[in-house]
Amino acid sequence: MNEVQQLLLTSFSCSPHRQQAEQQLIQHLITNPQYFQQLGLLIIVQDQNSLQIATVLNATIKLMKQNQQIITQLYKQTLFEIFTNLNVPYNCKYLIKSAITIIFEEDTQYSHHFQECMFLYLKDQRSIVLSIQIFRLLTDTIIYADSVDQNKYSWYIDYIEKVSKIMIQSLNLENDYLIYFNFLECFEGMLFRFFRYDQQKYLFFQNFILQNQELSQLFINIFSFQSQNHFIQCQSNSTIQNVKILTLKCYKHIIIRMLSSRNKQQLQIFPIYQQLNQLILFLIQSLQITISEEVTITILDILSATINQIEFYNIYQNYYQQLIVTHLYSYLVYSSKQLSLLQNEPFDFIQQELSFDNQNKLQSLHNQTLDLIRALITHIDGAYSFLSSSAIVLFKYSINEILSNQLFIITEQEFNHIKLLQNNSIFYNYDSKQRLQISLIILIIIQPNINTRYDIQEYLAIIIQNSYQVVLQCQDELIQILYTKLIGESYSILKSTISQLFYKQFLENIVKLEQFNKMALIYQQINTINIIISLDELPGFIEKHKLFDEIIQKFSSQISSTCDIRILQMIEEWVSIYQFQQNTIQLIAQNLAQRIHQEQTNIYKNQINREIFIELSWNILHQIVNQYHHFDYLLCVENQIVLLYKQVKEEESVQYIEKMILFVSLIIQKLKRVTMDQISLLPKFERILQSQNYSLQSLFELLNNYMYYGREYFINETTQSIYFHLALSNIVSNLNSTLDKCEGALLIQLGIQCLRNDLNENILRQIFDHSYKIIKQSNTDELLISRIKCIFLSALLTIKSLCEKIIGNNQIQGIQQELYEMNYSAGYDAKLFIIYYSNTILQNPEILLTTGCNIVTMLSYQLEQQKEEKFEKFDGCSSGSEDDHCYENFTEEKRTLDEQITKFKSGYVSVDEFETFKQAIYQLKAHHPNIITQFKQGLHFFTSQKLQQMLSVTRAQYEQPRQMIKIAKRKNH
Repeated sequence: MNEVQQLLLTSFSCSPHRQQAEQQLIQHLITNPQYFQQLGLLIIVQDQNSLQIATVLNATIKLMKQNQQIITQLYKQTLFEIFTNLNVPYNCKYLIKSAITIIFEEDTQYSHHFQECMFLYLKDQRSIVLSIQIFRLLTDTIIYADSVDQNKYSWYIDYIEKVSKIMIQSLNLENDYLIYFNFLECFEGMLFRFFRYDQQKYLFFQNFILQNQELSQLFINIFSFQSQNHFIQCQSNSTIQNVKILTLKCYKHIIIRMLSSRNKQQLQIFPIYQQLNQLILFLIQSLQITISEEVTITILDILSATINQIEFYNIYQNYYQQLIVTHLYSYLVYSSKQLSLLQNEPFDFIQQELSFDNQNKLQSLHNQTLDLIRALITHIDGAYSFLSSSAIVLFKYSINEILSNQLFIITEQEFNHIKLLQNNSIFYNYDSKQRLQISLIILIIIQPNINTRYDIQEYLAIIIQNSYQVVLQCQDELIQILYTKLIGESYSILKSTISQLFYKQFLENIVKLEQFNKMALIYQQINTINIIISLDELPGFIEKHKLFDEIIQKFSSQISSTCDIRILQMIEEWVSIYQFQQNTIQLIAQNLAQRIHQEQTNIYKNQINREIFIELSWNILHQIVNQYHHFDYLLCVENQIVLLYKQVKEEESVQYIEKMILFVSLIIQKLKRVTMDQISLLPKFERILQSQNYSLQSLFELLNNYMYYGREYFINETTQSIYFHLALSNIVSNLNSTLDKCEGALLIQLGIQCLRNDLNENILRQIFDHSYKIIKQSNTDELLISRIKCIFLSALLTIKSLCEKIIGNNQIQGIQQELYEMNYSAGYDAKLFIIYYSNTILQNPEILLTTGCNIVTMLSYQLEQQKEEKFEKFDGCSSGSEDDHCYENFTEEKRTLDEQITKFKSGYVSVDEFETFKQAIYQLKAHHPNIITQFKQGLHFFTSQKLQQMLSVTRAQYEQPRQMIKIAKRKNH
């Protein structure tokens, strides 16, 4: 035994051998049941290591079960003695529960010993808690059983009856609340699990539950209990209150199940069913007692669940006015916790506490009250009229109290209604502002049912219009929020009743008032504005009076100062949907630029979580440029960004450089011009390129736009040098991919094509040197070779004399021979070669005789590519996974190449190479007919047919770029 104890201590120590010791210990317990028994005795005598020992015993039984070893009687007896011992704490017993359950599954007789002990301990009041612990253990066997029947589990029914009787006759909730709590927690947990997950088992217990007089009486006794101990009574979270909550939850499971029964006549014989009317009435009356908020919420939940049942209609019909006036009104008053949320988390308050619907709501007294009020309106005749008239009267009376004058005339009938209310807590516990809040909440709730009640519509229109100035001047933010919500919720119904002048005034006041210290009000104003704008019939008063521009100008003025992201989100949404005047767009852009500048400064100061504001501000700017096409609009936006250009130039790095690159590229395309401020960013791009491992990414499109729309800036040698240095750095780097390098090659081509004779001779020489080296490298991908060759093609097409000067006549012939090797990528690369070839054969017709057959093949391939691509798109499902992978790679590569040419600004992209070649052939036929004759004679029959077909086509249709002509021979590096 000493060895076992040593292993036990080691296994629960910090020793590196603890895992090995635990395994050895369990093996000892498996081979020696006496050791298992001796460790069990240590738990019974409450050894300091009891919890560790219980864990080991549990693990031992599990391992024996896993290894299909026989669990002998000594193991069973040890666990039984531990669990049924009065002195062993429950946390130890809990650790061996799963071990006992394993034995229950193998030995049906084993559970009988526990059942006997469970009933035995009921005889002694001191041991009832242990009896309930055993009951909880045995209940788990029912939960996990495949099925249940009356005979096998009759012990459960007997036990419930006996415990209920003992509690009614011998126990007191105040002194023995732990017994009540343990029993009801177990009972409610079983009801909940069966009701939610296992209806078949629930049906087994349903009849017993419904007909058991003792259980029914126990529930009534518990809920009606009132402690004489003031300390316990005042503790809303005390165990007694938790017992009551468990009781109510049990009621709820039972009631919902009964009311959903298809055969209610059979249920009417049962005591609980007969007591339901009494229970509902008792629950309504119990709200007068001082109880915890959680108990009240549970009561309201039960009432809401039963209000649609015909059995209880008379009760609710008779008591709904008392229920509303005495209780529900006071529950609608916002608690200190809710008001704290209003101040500290205004957006959450609007979303959670002011949603007034079934979405986004929290389980709170306020929201549960709203649910019950809606149920009353829907199912109880007269409830809607009472609530609406009561709310209108309360509204008028409260406004008069706040003003201390008679703004609203109170009729005699209304005054009698006020007298009815004055005898309740709504008057003697709350002030006029809180009563005004209650009336506003009710008026908001009844909106969905107001369509056919023209009398209420008329009253509502009057009080909304006449009280506006009072609410406007009121300092109570919650009243202003609720009133603003009411205007929005009622707009669809009252817009034809209330004059447009009122809504115009309402929106104008939102613009005029400086209430950005009341953020919750701002959020509600935004919601209400959205409702009015979306429902305003065009041409409506909003468009007519240009109110929306004034509204958004007000909110946009806060962009540069507010730390609340919802203002930016609101402006982003409005900008994406609506059109605004130029001065409004200019103001938005100005404030956004200031905000971006400020947030970047905050980042330099190590402030955290500022990037989201930068991101959102740039998104809005992008939306504006995408949505507006007028030159003046775009120009005013561009002028506001100068502040950010300056920040980028002055600072070593900025958070938003990627967003700025995209924006500048877009604005250049829209305005079709480049400014000096934009071109001044060029020196910053080298650092960006390095940070991107020399992959151009968004710089590719921007540099395209720079060169195409801002050629005049690149006549300057310094600017020209930066541009080509960026492109060459991209091509020669070993850090990027072949597809990345293709972008650099395109930029060099565009620079040559745009600058022509203004291109610096030394720069062109560097370009040729690097390009030729890349072509000659053995490991260069054919796709990149094709693009690099296009650099030479671009130069020979646009600045041939300068090329000859740099390269020399002898070397240029060698380069031309390289160019005539027609392994170009189909699409733009092949197009450029065909254009070059067409020009060359006009100057040197003999070339056609040696290379003409290949050029016809290339042209034919170009012409057929669109059909080929459509076929390949559907034929890509090959039989092998390797082929699938290759096809996916090819498709992705082609998509990337397509995107590159889409952004590429070369004029040659739009040239029809077929027409160019055809015109060249016609000119040769006119001036050199003998060359054409020899050319045709040298063609094979099928090649000759292809040529005739191409010459007969009036306009070739094609897409750019296309796959490699020699795709099968491509080298992959």
